[in-house]
Amino acid sequence: MPPALSFLLRIVLAIRALFWFHMKFKVVFSNSVKKVNGSLMGIALNLYITLGSMVAIFTILILPIHEHGMFFHLFVFCLISLSSGLQFSLKWSFISLVSFIPRYFILFVVIVNGHSLMIWLSVCL
Repeated sequence: MPPALSFLLRIVLAIRALFWFHMKFKVVFSNSVKKVNGSLMGIALNLYITLGSMVAIFTILILPIHEHGMFFHLFVFCLISLSSGLQFSLKWSFISLVSFIPRYFILFVVIVNGHSLMIWLSVCL
């Protein structure tokens, strides 16, 4: 690969990492770049879910990063963006769930109380 093309590819990957979760930003890559980037992110996400620690991920993934020619600091930045995006989406999912539950819980309590009142009235009569 020519050095100029490699340099431009690194710049595009850095820009993509910057806007990964903050904006809906798409860059069209060739299939080989998509596969390498997707496989590294998939490996990192699976390891993060399994191990739960960033240090273990960094020590395990040093070899594949050098094998595919990606700079380590760029990969770390991508991984940090990925984890912050996941934390952000989990936070908003929890907030929406917490605001969603009380309405239906109140409705559930009203239905249960209504049924128990009807059962009590049918037993009494």
